Amino acid sequence: MPHFQNASYIEKLIAARKKRGLSQIEFGNMAGLPQSYISSIENGKRDIRLSTLIELSRLLGLELMIVPRELSLPISQLINDHNGESESDERAFIPKGDDYE
Repeated sequence: MPHFQNASYIEKLIAARKKRGLSQIEFGNMAGLPQSYISSIENGKRDIRLSTLIELSRLLGLELMIVPRELSLPISQLINDHNGESESDERAFIPKGDDYE
C-alpha cells in the first residue's frame, strides 16, 4: 500500500492508467521509466517526488492543484458530479464575483 500521504494520489493514478487501458509497461514507456519503477510506485514501495507525481498525472490527463481548504469540498463535489459519482441532488456552491470576497 502506498505511503499514507500519497495513497489517494497513487490510487487515482492507478485508476486513470487502467481507465486508459494502459499496462504498467506502456505507461512506463510513455514516461520514459521502466515497468519496475511504475510497479514500485503503485505498490507504495517508492516514495516519489512531487515533480514526478505531477509529470505522471499529466501523462494520464490529470492535473494536480493546490486549492484553499475552504474550497476543497465544493471542488470535490464538482469533480464527483463530472464523474457521475454524486451522492446527492445538492449542487456545489461556486462563488461568483463579489460572493467570493
